[in-house]
Amino acid sequence: MRPSGLSFRTDRMLIALLLLMFLLLLLLLLFPFMGAAFAEENSSVKLLSHFSFNETLNRVRSTLSANGMTVFVVIDHQAAARAVGLEMTPTTVLVYGNPGVGTPLMHAAPDFALELPLRVLIREDDNGNTWLVYDEAASLDGRHGLPAGMAGRLSAAEGILEMAIQAPTRRGSSVPSDSPSQGAFHE
Repeated sequence: MRPSGLSFRTDRMLIALLLLMFLLLLLLLLFPFMGAAFAEENSSVKLLSHFSFNETLNRVRSTLSANGMTVFVVIDHQAAARAVGLEMTPTTVLVYGNPGVGTPLMHAAPDFALELPLRVLIREDDNGNTWLVYDEAASLDGRHGLPAGMAGRLSAAEGILEMAIQAPTRRGSSVPSDSPSQGAFHE
């Protein structure tokens, strides 16, 4: 028996209102994390290489080494796909860095070790274009408690990557010899 003044309809409305309040609270609690996910998604840089996949891979490796970086790991996703009977366009991730630069960052924020060493993706699309993809150093600022501005110490790596895929220029000209456009293309 129901107390007077309350109906079945009122009970359903109260339940619906409580459910709505719960969902709003949940959304408010998750909102900061959702924003971070969107920010991370937009922090990647994608550059068109002027070279074939293999030449880009070799140029990036040698340019990193020539500039004091160590390539710690090479992950060949295409080979891994083939090993399980699947096909994939050439796709390789290089894990690289310079302990002299990264170690002070990890001293400042030990959990920042999750972001290091740095990574760069070199991949070929279905049209035969080769792309270089990496996360901007600035996007790492403040992550895992890293003090503001310290991630900027990693930005030199971005210039090294861009240098590796620049087409050679003709003497006295800033136009690459093998391409009508200048520099790297940002998609």
